[in-house]
Amino acid sequence: MPDWVDLAVQRFGEPGGPASAELELSETELDLLERGLGVAAFYHCLAERRLSELVLKRLPAREGAEWSYARQEMVTMRFNGA
Repeated sequence: MPDWVDLAVQRFGEPGGPASAELELSETELDLLERGLGVAAFYHCLAERRLSELVLKRLPAREGAEWSYARQEMVTMRFNGA
């Protein structure tokens, strides 16, 4: 399932999202998934890629914002545990 990260971060009410609020992953579940991928990244390069995708998709998107240095710094800080 190549797009499972997209499915994991979708929210109820979004196009293609879960059918009910009970089916969406909670922030705690997403945090645990992120932590697990962080550990798995030490052992498999694909986990690192999925972790990066998950972190980027969980960042609050600004309206019309492109990739910026500040956003890249936020991702780097999360990976380094800051």
